[in-house]
Amino acid sequence: MKLSRISAINWNKISDDKDLEVWNRLTSNFWLPEKVPLSNDIPAWQTLTVVEQQLTM
Repeated sequence: MKLSRISAINWNKISDDKDLEVWNRLTSNFWLPEKVPLSNDIPAWQTLTVVEQQLTM
């Protein structure tokens, strides 16, 4: 029986379409900071008191 060689996937540089599909499916299951536009929260943040802002940080 001949074993085939398996190499690790570099998730920072995905070259295979199937691996990219799996990566996209997996990362859609949790929050990624680069996918959430925090700039949308600026108006709401500015309405908080200093104490409320400190509590959330």
